[in-house]
Amino acid sequence: MIAAIVDLIVVLILGVLAIHALGVWARSPAAPRSPKYPAAGNLPRQHIPGQFRPITSKRI
Repeated sequence: MIAAIVDLIVVLILGVLAIHALGVWARSPAAPRSPKYPAAGNLPRQHIPGQFRPITSKRI
Protein backbone atom coordinates (compact mmCIF):
# COMPACT_ATOMS: atom_id res chain seq x y z
CA MET A 1 0.00 0.00 0.00
CA ILE A 2 2.77 2.44 0.90
CA ALA A 3 4.70 1.45 -2.22
CA ALA A 4 1.66 2.25 -4.37
CA ILE A 5 1.33 5.71 -2.81
CA VAL A 6 5.05 6.43 -3.28
CA ASP A 7 4.81 5.20 -6.88
CA LEU A 8 1.82 7.48 -7.52
CA ILE A 9 3.65 10.48 -6.08
CA VAL A 10 6.73 9.77 -8.21
CA VAL A 11 4.62 9.41 -11.37
CA LEU A 12 2.81 12.68 -10.62
CA ILE A 13 6.09 14.52 -10.05
CA LEU A 14 7.56 13.15 -13.29
CA GLY A 15 4.40 14.16 -15.16
CA VAL A 16 4.57 17.72 -13.83
CA LEU A 17 8.26 17.96 -14.76
CA ALA A 18 7.54 16.64 -18.28
CA ILE A 19 4.72 19.15 -18.81
CA HIS A 20 6.96 21.95 -17.52
CA ALA A 21 9.77 20.90 -19.87
CA LEU A 22 7.39 20.92 -22.85
CA GLY A 23 6.19 24.39 -21.90
CA VAL A 24 9.75 25.72 -21.64
CA TRP A 25 10.60 24.20 -25.04
CA ALA A 26 7.50 25.73 -26.64
CA ARG A 27 8.52 29.22 -25.48
CA SER A 28 12.16 28.91 -26.49
CA PRO A 29 13.35 31.17 -29.35
CA ALA A 30 14.70 28.11 -31.18
CA ALA A 31 11.21 26.65 -31.52
CA PRO A 32 10.01 26.67 -35.14
CA ARG A 33 7.53 29.41 -36.03
CA SER A 34 4.59 29.01 -38.31
CA PRO A 35 4.68 31.28 -41.39
CA LYS A 36 0.95 31.89 -40.87
CA TYR A 37 1.63 33.43 -37.45
CA PRO A 38 5.06 35.10 -37.64
CA ALA A 39 6.76 36.67 -34.66
CA ALA A 40 5.62 40.21 -33.92
CA GLY A 41 9.07 41.63 -34.69
CA ASN A 42 9.05 40.18 -38.21
CA LEU A 43 5.85 41.86 -39.35
CA PRO A 44 6.16 44.54 -42.06
CA ARG A 45 5.36 48.08 -41.00
CA GLN A 46 1.75 48.95 -41.64
CA HIS A 47 0.85 52.07 -43.63
CA ILE A 48 -0.87 54.73 -41.55
CA PRO A 49 -3.52 56.63 -43.57
CA GLY A 50 -2.50 60.24 -44.19
CA GLN A 51 1.18 59.50 -43.71
CA PHE A 52 3.72 59.97 -46.49
CA ARG A 53 4.53 56.61 -47.99
CA PRO A 54 7.99 56.50 -49.57
CA ILE A 55 8.49 54.70 -52.85
CA THR A 56 10.75 51.75 -52.13
CA SER A 57 11.26 50.47 -55.66
CA LYS A 58 10.52 51.64 -59.20
CA ARG A 59 9.89 49.43 -62.17
CA ILE A 60 11.03 50.91 -65.44
